Amino acid sequence: MADAAVAAAQAQHTAVAGERTAAAVVRTLVRAVLALDVEIADIDAKITLRFREHCHTEVVLRELR
Repeated sequence: MADAAVAAAQAQHTAVAGERTAAAVVRTLVRAVLALDVEIADIDAKITLRFREHCHTEVVLRELR
């Protein structure tokens, strides 16, 4: 996604001052957000696994219904 935005910006015939810098910043931020998304998914999976191993899992799930 970030690479597509940079490619689109570079394909333009007119340029705004600071456009390449802004595109690089956006690319960096998008990569950081995507990395955080992966990290959050990994942590969520670990929490789910740990929860399912807990001795009171069934009690907690029963209370939530």
